[in-house]
Amino acid sequence: MKKTLLLVCIMLTPAAAGYAAPADGHEDASLPSTPNSQEAGIADGWLHGYPDGTYRLGKIISRAEFLALLNRAFGLTDAAPLSYPDLAPADWYYADFAIAAAAGYVCGFEDGTMRPSGTVTRGDAALMAARLLHLDLTDEDVSAFKDASAIPGAQRGAAAALFKLGIVSADTEGRFNPAEPLTRAGAAAMIRAASKTGIVGDKNIRAAGSYGPESGVQTLYGTITISAPGVLLRNMNVHGSLILSNAIGEGDVDLDHVRVSGQTIVHSGGSGSHGLTLQKSAIGQMFIDKPDGIIRIAVSGETTIEEVTLRSQAIIDLDEPASIGHLILYAPAAVQGQGQVVHATFNEGSQGSSFAARPGLVDGPQADALHAAESPPEYVDIKPEPMLLPTTFGPLTRGEPFAGSLDKLPDAAGTVTYDVVCGALPPGTEVTSDGDFSGTPTLAGTYTFEVRATDGLSHTADHSYTVTVTA
Repeated sequence: MKKTLLLVCIMLTPAAAGYAAPADGHEDASLPSTPNSQEAGIADGWLHGYPDGTYRLGKIISRAEFLALLNRAFGLTDAAPLSYPDLAPADWYYADFAIAAAAGYVCGFEDGTMRPSGTVTRGDAALMAARLLHLDLTDEDVSAFKDASAIPGAQRGAAAALFKLGIVSADTEGRFNPAEPLTRAGAAAMIRAASKTGIVGDKNIRAAGSYGPESGVQTLYGTITISAPGVLLRNMNVHGSLILSNAIGEGDVDLDHVRVSGQTIVHSGGSGSHGLTLQKSAIGQMFIDKPDGIIRIAVSGETTIEEVTLRSQAIIDLDEPASIGHLILYAPAAVQGQGQVVHATFNEGSQGSSFAARPGLVDGPQADALHAAESPPEYVDIKPEPMLLPTTFGPLTRGEPFAGSLDKLPDAAGTVTYDVVCGALPPGTEVTSDGDFSGTPTLAGTYTFEVRATDGLSHTADHSYTVTVTA
């Protein structure tokens, strides 16, 4: 069965003929003598030649060949399993399709094929490049092109996004030409322009150290996961998500001049002098959920965070002129310093929060729990005790209806849901997601089943019940 990807497939037409497998290190008399995209691709090692010693820059590029160029240019290596009738593991291009599928910029056709020899149009190439770069395709303003009405819907957002970045441009007559087959020279030019915008692919940082240039700005497209303490991320624009994994433990992470357009998810960090430090950075959405203990976050300089959702305890040192647009609390926070919190929403679980400077707008069901103090109180760990379910239930009698419920876990946070994860209930009974246990037992015997309770912060507790039904 073919692998299904959650993408709109790129519909191409088959090419009239195949092509030879590329080979390395050839020169071609058709290459201009001045530096250009083709020469840059050859020098960088991603534009390969053919066995006969040519590059055939005027040749219409195939789908397989375009994927190979993209993968090499951006250093992509992670692969996904594939099963398509026109792709065989022995084919030279099989690995490139597997890599492209893992990167999420290509998928199969409605007939279940991949068509490796299919022709790539300018519109097809733009859509694949835009997906590879994780660009926002919702803005479909292609008014810069005189043939805007000829650009298909799926390609409009790609054309607009690439045009804004200078990766594609109009021809001498102001047209995009979405249906025009792409040559190898045109592919090299597009890929060279795209590669200059940054690095593509998910990154996992597993060792302490400094990442990012000392000066200038490096752009990364994809998800960055930090899995080690002692990491400094600097001078970066991240078009994707930033994740601080549990592997950081009680260590520290510093962000200096970092801009994250996606989500920043914080699962760990220390509570001492600092766990996470943000200096002159710009963050969109931040989610803080540290399973155990408190995290300390220091925010300074011209740092802005549009929205923070706090689901575990935190100390936030917010110094002027740093600001948080909207702070949504499901756990206690001690916000110190005179930086600005524009809007704070207090939900169940946020009781005991304190702010050195009152937020501009305060709302939520627990808004009255806000404590304003010039010197916030000493912060203590008030994480609820582990959730416990009752140890006994029953006995029940066959043929007699009953209605009861499991403990509602008063120490849990938010709404608690219940699921039977293994075992068997007495026939005729049920446990609902609300924790109600009821029914009319129809068969005498002894029954054992396990229930898992999950609260609003994803804390869980399991308990095994043995219930006897008498005749």
